[in-house]
Amino acid sequence: FDACKAIWNEFMPESEVIALDIETSTPEESDKWLSTREAETKVDVFGSELTGLSLTFGKNNQYTMYFSVDHADTLNVTSEAVRELVQMIPQSKPIAIQNFSFEGPILYEEWGQDMADNGWHGFIPNQVDTAIMSSYVNENLPAGLKANSLHYLNYKQVSYAEVTRGLKMNQLSGLEVLEYGADDTICTAALYNHYRIIMELEKTWELMLEVEQLPAYVTALAFTQGTKFSLQRMKQLQA
Repeated sequence: FDACKAIWNEFMPESEVIALDIETSTPEESDKWLSTREAETKVDVFGSELTGLSLTFGKNNQYTMYFSVDHADTLNVTSEAVRELVQMIPQSKPIAIQNFSFEGPILYEEWGQDMADNGWHGFIPNQVDTAIMSSYVNENLPAGLKANSLHYLNYKQVSYAEVTRGLKMNQLSGLEVLEYGADDTICTAALYNHYRIIMELEKTWELMLEVEQLPAYVTALAFTQGTKFSLQRMKQLQA
């Protein structure tokens, strides 16, 4: 970890963008709840806990590190140690995250109290959601990371099902997950750079930040603590 931290301290400052991705696991209580859901994609964001975290950084996004927090048969590092690395990122640097609506609430629950005074209410500062960016580049394509890696990068990522083989992330070792975990931030960084060039050419980059970035935080916060609404008014709107 000390060796990784030294590399991070040297090359993180020159990064124009840093990509971040997490791997998570859920407790047994989550399994029962998910079994009652009819949705095709079943994810328990509330029950998810941090298992590992990947960072891609450097002047050309040439460095990637995966930090194992709760993997089996692995000399894990603490969640606090990883949080301290993430908090070293200057708030002026964009942090590319694929699907902040998933990563945001989980890391808020994990680190929010420790980062409550960071000026972003405990959330990771200055995130830019590459799923939202993809819609600005081509709204007719799916926003998923795997699909866009194949479409734009001509690169087929390994699937979650192929890696986990029916197990949870914390039942796998860090070594078993390393390639998959690191892959996500490498592709996220590449797609961020691709999308941003197009958006700057089309004059939509600043617009996207203005109308999408902060609302993504509000949505993530509402997801974690709920939001007040009028059922009566909603029925009127439905009608």
